[in-house]
Amino acid sequence: MLARVITRLGFLARRPWISRFTIDGRAYGGRYDVTHDPRLGHFFRCFPGARRALELGSLEGAHTFALAARVAEVHGIEGRAANLRKARFVQRRLGRRNVTFHQADLETFDPAALGRFDAVFCCGLLYHLPRPWELLARLRRAADGLLLATHYAPADKADEERNGYAGTRYHEFGLKEPLSGLSAESFWPTLDELVRMVRDAGYAAVEVCDDDRSHPHGPLVTLAARV
Repeated sequence: MLARVITRLGFLARRPWISRFTIDGRAYGGRYDVTHDPRLGHFFRCFPGARRALELGSLEGAHTFALAARVAEVHGIEGRAANLRKARFVQRRLGRRNVTFHQADLETFDPAALGRFDAVFCCGLLYHLPRPWELLARLRRAADGLLLATHYAPADKADEERNGYAGTRYHEFGLKEPLSGLSAESFWPTLDELVRMVRDAGYAAVEVCDDDRSHPHGPLVTLAARV
C-alpha cells in the first residue's frame, strides 16, 4: 500500500506526463502507451540477438523500459533534464537495473563514447535535427544495426538541398515544447534521400518496415539498417 502511495504521489508531483506506465498492475502518467508499438516489434524481429541496445531521444523512458524487458542492457540518451528526472523516477519504481540514462544533445554528442552496441533504437528523433546525416554517421561507429522511425518530406515538397540531400526545412518549437527539437529548425529529406543518407553513413542493407504516408504530422517511415 505504501509503495502505491509513493508511486501515485511521485507521478502527481512530476506532471505533466506524455507516456503511460504500468507499475504493480496500475497505470500512471500520460496517454501514450508503447505496449503495442509496432516499432518495438520491428526492432526485436530485425535484431533478435541484440543484447546491448542504445535508444536515442528516450523522453520519459517508456520505450527504454520496453526494450529493457527483452535486452540485457539499454542506454537511453535524452536532451531534456526534466524528462530524465521523470525517467529515473520510473526506473526506481520499476526496479530496472539494466537501464542507464544520459543527458546529451544528439546534434553534437558522439554515441560511440558510450561504447559499442548491437543495435540502435531511434524513433521520433532524426526529423528534429538540422543535420541528420551527421548523427547517422556517428551511429555507424556505435552500432552495426539501426531501427529508425522518422518523418520525411514528400518529394513534391522538396524545395531545399543540404549536404547534397534534397528535402525541406521544418520549424521547431524549442525547449518549452517537450516533443520538439532543441534547435530552431530541422531538415526533412525525402524518402529516397533518407535511404541514401543511411547508406552513405555506412549501412549497406536498408529495409523499409513500414511507410505511413497518411500520418497527420507528415509521412512516417520505419527502416531497419545493417552494415
